[in-house]
Amino acid sequence: MQAKKVAELYSVSGVGPTMFSRNGGGDPYFTDGDIAFARLVPGCEGREGAPRTLLDPPRIEAKDAFFSWLKSMWRAMP
Repeated sequence: MQAKKVAELYSVSGVGPTMFSRNGGGDPYFTDGDIAFARLVPGCEGREGAPRTLLDPPRIEAKDAFFSWLKSMWRAMP
């Protein structure tokens, strides 16, 4: 973003949350399942100011609220 080439930021729902999975090399990973996108400025010219951030769809907002609650519960466990 410091290069001033991003016009908009937005997220879409992807495959869905995955908490206990492993990649092809066997390493554990987790994901919220969302995909973040950055739309570049036309012609890749510099642009002043922060990029416009589009509102998340209701499904992503609900998922984020649930995961925030789940994280607080997880951290509260002994």
